[in-house]
Amino acid sequence: METSRPVVVVTGFGPFGIHSENASWEAVKVLPDTNLENECGIRLITKEIPVAYDEVDNIVPKLWEDYKPVLMVHAGVSHLAKHLILESCANKSGYCSSDAKECKLLNGINIIGEKENLKTNIDLNVIMSEAKEFSIDLSISDDAHRYLCEYIYYTSLNINCDRTIFIHVPMIGTNYSALRIAEHIKLIIKLTLKQLMGSGEHN
Repeated sequence: METSRPVVVVTGFGPFGIHSENASWEAVKVLPDTNLENECGIRLITKEIPVAYDEVDNIVPKLWEDYKPVLMVHAGVSHLAKHLILESCANKSGYCSSDAKECKLLNGINIIGEKENLKTNIDLNVIMSEAKEFSIDLSISDDAHRYLCEYIYYTSLNINCDRTIFIHVPMIGTNYSALRIAEHIKLIIKLTLKQLMGSGEHN
């Protein structure tokens, strides 16, 4: 039954600034078309998140509570990215920019969590190495740039560092279509599930 399948939640962000169509959500919303569910034996939940601090505060904990995912994947766009980037950590403070609602955080601090820096316990180096076998370029970053991308990552890491990753994706253009980005996200998810759950049906 579908309800017995492990759940993977994948989020992308909505429009903001110059990104009238956010590449992260454009890719995530076509992820179901990649046959990820059948190939991995999972139930896939995708969600668009508005680029606003309060929306993250309200939506993300509820996604964890409602679905109890085996893996939470957040995606966001970076105009600097030339390929997909795996973010290794997120910080509690330093969020000085206004969100899409023109709201700022008091003192630039995420009110949840106690540690200044949280890191994913998923081995990103293994994922990057294995992705190269499929001729897919990935890199690892320890600076998610103190905006909604890092904010949402910290929020989920505070809930579960063992089952959370963040992926920065490039803008849609000559080298990357939404579907190509989705296919790369799919591979990252498959490799992460392999690491978390071992070999077998999640290969």
